[in-house]
Amino acid sequence: MTTTELLQQSTRRLKACGISSASLDSQLLLAKVLKTSREKLLADAKESLSRAEEKSFRALLRRRLEGESVSYLCARAYFYGQEFYLEPGVLSPRPETELLVEQALVWLDQQERQNLIVTDIGTGSGCIAIALALARPQLLIYATDKSGIAISVAEKNIIQYNLGGRIKLLRGQLCSPLLEKINLLVANLPYLPAADYLKVEAEVTRESAQALYGGEDGLDLIKELIRTCPAKLAPGGAIMLEFDPRQRQNLEKYAKQRKFKPKFHQDLSGKDRVVVLTQN
Repeated sequence: MTTTELLQQSTRRLKACGISSASLDSQLLLAKVLKTSREKLLADAKESLSRAEEKSFRALLRRRLEGESVSYLCARAYFYGQEFYLEPGVLSPRPETELLVEQALVWLDQQERQNLIVTDIGTGSGCIAIALALARPQLLIYATDKSGIAISVAEKNIIQYNLGGRIKLLRGQLCSPLLEKINLLVANLPYLPAADYLKVEAEVTRESAQALYGGEDGLDLIKELIRTCPAKLAPGGAIMLEFDPRQRQNLEKYAKQRKFKPKFHQDLSGKDRVVVLTQN
């Protein structure tokens, strides 16, 4: 069977199971089996597979049909134009989180002083910290996470991009590992409310609950960060957070109670997705 025939067949099966990214998933899985890039796979689409290669691909396809994420099956995820190593137990980066990176870069470019220090709270795979470090070579970044798995995965990605001298990994809860004042705290913390967590797809619940579940209203860790971080912020510093658009009212109210001024930014669909908090 040729790669084209196998891709067509597997895409039909994935579509039949309601998987919207069926074509892309098929290509990524086959590229993994053939140890090639997706681009080269498509360029050589008429090549035939060996029986061993076809067997390996069908085993991966079966697992995908059973609800496993392509990111975990391929041990790879893509974010802000870069490729990242990934393992189960660490959240696969989402496209909407790229807005957080974009707004962080805007904020940094508006600052007059140089040698700014940024912290990525709950770094997971390290994708946000790495995207910022690649975009702004002068930054020093601390990346914190309480998960040992996350720290291990982030370390692999930092080494992959040769950023060990500029991104320092710290294990601990939120801001607790930080020993100096920070100019910008960036965080994509778990914000899935209890009601939503019970209804999400099986593929999503296979990811770390620790990286998804945000308590009854989804704001447990976000509120904890807002409450505990002021002592870690340098004068003129800011906190930047991703959140569920439905949480804006509660988040805005809590931020103002803690003497922060919130500024909201919208995603491509026009929904509130990122908030920048500065101290009054």
